[in-house]
Amino acid sequence: MTNRTIIIIAVALIAVLAILVNTILQEHSLRARLDKAIQALDSDDPGALAGARTILDEHRNRALPLLVNATTDRNETRRANAVNVLGTFAPYLTEKQRAEAVKAISTRLNDIDPQVRKAAVLALTRDFKHGPCSDSLQTISGADADVEVRMAALTGLGCIGGTEETQFLVKKLDSKDDHIVVAASHGLGLTGRADALRALLKALKSKRGLAIHTEQLIAVAALAGDLKVKGGALNGEVIDALDELFRKTNPDTLRIQGHVDMTGGLASPEPWEFLLTLLNAYHEWGHGEKIKLFFERIGTTTGEERRMYEDAVSKFIYNMLTEGLIRGEEIKVVVEMSEADTKLMLFISKELIDLIETESRDFALKNLRAITRLNFGGDVVRWREQYEKWATGREKFKVEPLK
Repeated sequence: MTNRTIIIIAVALIAVLAILVNTILQEHSLRARLDKAIQALDSDDPGALAGARTILDEHRNRALPLLVNATTDRNETRRANAVNVLGTFAPYLTEKQRAEAVKAISTRLNDIDPQVRKAAVLALTRDFKHGPCSDSLQTISGADADVEVRMAALTGLGCIGGTEETQFLVKKLDSKDDHIVVAASHGLGLTGRADALRALLKALKSKRGLAIHTEQLIAVAALAGDLKVKGGALNGEVIDALDELFRKTNPDTLRIQGHVDMTGGLASPEPWEFLLTLLNAYHEWGHGEKIKLFFERIGTTTGEERRMYEDAVSKFIYNMLTEGLIRGEEIKVVVEMSEADTKLMLFISKELIDLIETESRDFALKNLRAITRLNFGGDVVRWREQYEKWATGREKFKVEPLK
């Protein structure tokens, strides 16, 4: 063997050794990061929790067995958060992995800590769409010592959304416990069923309290956004209920976060999310004039209330642009909204301009031209100057004369 050959072999061995060492170091580093993320699940710092969840989500396959073990940790906060994170993994797991996660979470239904029991109920029903069976949830909803767990069980029944579950939730609307009525209303809003909508409309007539009444109106709006029920009388009741929620739309009456936290076990919906639900319902039921009134109301609000409306309408318009993009149509609601408020119109314009650079150019141009035909009152000069400056040299963006 020549010296040259020996050198080549030595270099190759050194390279292989370097790769092995680097692999070992990377594996050690990853394991350390995952262990640190698991330990951070006992934190009450939202930033630390978010960072831990991000790391665990990036390495789901490696994190899964660590999370399963964490569901039996001595620290109750870590157990609850481990269950919650496993729930977010649900759409991405293989059947074998799902079975492992469900088995681990199911053992937490009898956990000594109520927050862990609540997390387990919601993860199994809302995220994994898997047991516990309806009978177990019904039992938990009446027998658990903690009100939040009982409320979570009612939410779980709504996630299942069958006939038996809906009938059970309807009966709970007559409970003397306001927490249970709020949770049952929320659960009915998740079912997507016409009989749930009818029960909620009937229950609204009692108006037992602001939190209950508002939650039932929001549940009606959630159902109405996806469900058109045949029958003129019922349709009228739905629109009346939506109009009542519209009249209640201010940050104070919609901020019932203490109830919403317990019903869904999710982050508290912001008031603008309730407004978006209402807008979607009006849109699905073909009440464009209600939507236009909604837009016009923005101009009469200030401060937190205006921001609430702007957030809701911005998201609604974005959804409408997406919907119109699928059909390739000029969106009437976009034009109506642009007439109502220049600031929000600028948001629409930016979204459309971003679409210019995509395959959706023709769709975006059609809607942009519809907007430039409008007169925006006192702000029209400023907006047109901005638009014309941007459009300079772009013949396809030529601004049409105002009427």
